[in-house]
Amino acid sequence: MGCDQPKVELIHAKDLTIPRNRNERFIDYLETDSMNIFVMLNTSDVELRFYNENNYEVKHIIALSHLLSQEDVIPIFSSSFHLHSPDTIIFAKTNCIFHIDILGNEKNKWVLDDCFSDNGLKISVASHIPVVYSNRKIYAGITAHSDCSNFEGRRFYFNNIMPQGVIDIEKDTTLTLLGEFPSIYCNGQNFMDYSPYFCIENNNLVLSYGVNDSLFIYDDFGFVNKVKMRSHHFKNPSHFPDDSANNYSYYRKYYLNEARYQRIVYSGFNEMIYRMVIIPTALKNDDDTFRKANNWSLMVIDRDYKLLGEIMFNSEEYGPFFHPTDKGIMLWKMMGSESDSSIVSFFKIEKQ
Repeated sequence: MGCDQPKVELIHAKDLTIPRNRNERFIDYLETDSMNIFVMLNTSDVELRFYNENNYEVKHIIALSHLLSQEDVIPIFSSSFHLHSPDTIIFAKTNCIFHIDILGNEKNKWVLDDCFSDNGLKISVASHIPVVYSNRKIYAGITAHSDCSNFEGRRFYFNNIMPQGVIDIEKDTTLTLLGEFPSIYCNGQNFMDYSPYFCIENNNLVLSYGVNDSLFIYDDFGFVNKVKMRSHHFKNPSHFPDDSANNYSYYRKYYLNEARYQRIVYSGFNEMIYRMVIIPTALKNDDDTFRKANNWSLMVIDRDYKLLGEIMFNSEEYGPFFHPTDKGIMLWKMMGSESDSSIVSFFKIEKQ
């Protein structure tokens, strides 16, 4: 790993070794006065398990089988959950957003089966985009059931979809749509990218699109500002040819050769925004083995939307995933497929 600018410094805090269960996915890391807890989704038993960091004993279980089937859970991403408080746990699947409490009791549910955009697109939750609860509002990425296999289909999709959904659970429990795709998408080229990532910075919604440098900022009244925020590793995107849609080998080479802005997170612990960038990466390592994932970087942005620095990571060492905590950012070391344990690393990011 390395830092491209001398304005931020990455300081290793500690490593944790935890047992590896192939039926579990990381959901959250909770820090309390008495203990720190890993929250994992068990896809076999369809439940959330809360593990004590020190001895990895189960401290609490939330059964979800009354809300989800095993078939529902398999395609659900870890980012589909947001544990805001014991009384407010939000999670989503393709056609539904749930509000439950720490006992698993359903407090509310929003079904999207009959939701359409103004232009007649049948919408659903973009399940790979994190769902967020903030200021009594639920935020979720939105996609639509639309044929995007050709230029005309993509033109219609990108010119008509509003990719962000907001539910104000206090004022109005209906789903409100907002946002629009930048012009680079709207001519119908295929970038294999159909939903923006977002974060909530205090009361602002910040949208980040995969092939656009800028951050698009909204408040309660609508669009506020666009801030240019280009990664040092970003390169202008190339489009994916439609006739290679079923060519897995070509798709792999294409993705490794591309740069994309991905997850963006606001950390209230240090009032910084982290924006992840997937970096163009060679298909093979020096020893002629194939890469499993792209190298990646983390842009560190302050509350005034100034870029403080960008830290690069080798995906052979740390997988392209991060999670902000009070201890710093949490990273997961890449381990062999046969390993019985996982190593979680914590790093402080400090301004110089």
